[in-house]
Amino acid sequence: MGANSIVPWDGPVESTFEIEAFPLPDVLTEDEITQARVIKVDVEGAEGSVVRGMAPLLDRLRPDAEVTVEVTPDRMAQLGDSVEELLETMREHGFHVYRLANEYAADTYPTALHGAAAVPIRWRGPVDGESDLIFSRVDAATLP
Repeated sequence: MGANSIVPWDGPVESTFEIEAFPLPDVLTEDEITQARVIKVDVEGAEGSVVRGMAPLLDRLRPDAEVTVEVTPDRMAQLGDSVEELLETMREHGFHVYRLANEYAADTYPTALHGAAAVPIRWRGPVDGESDLIFSRVDAATLP
């Protein structure tokens, strides 16, 4: 397993390279934006800038669209971002926050693959550690 990030890393590194990045609204067509059902964001600390870049398209997503974001608060802070700001941006666009249980341990993945994974639960508390969040316009205690 590995990771890619714009956040500086203190551990061993196999390689580094630079790549150009663009906000999602600059890459997708209007049809792609309005037809997207799920958007997954896993950017190892750059979640704040990605969600800010997505903000202009959030109101154009279909009503049942869901956005999944793996948040890493410590890495976000290194870039001057906060989970609270990200949550507020999503809430401003009508999304509710749910947390998907994830222990980030390889031995837990087979259970999830065989249908025993927990459903995402509504999240109202602070997000202190690495978490998988699902943003949905569904207003319920859990997502189906």
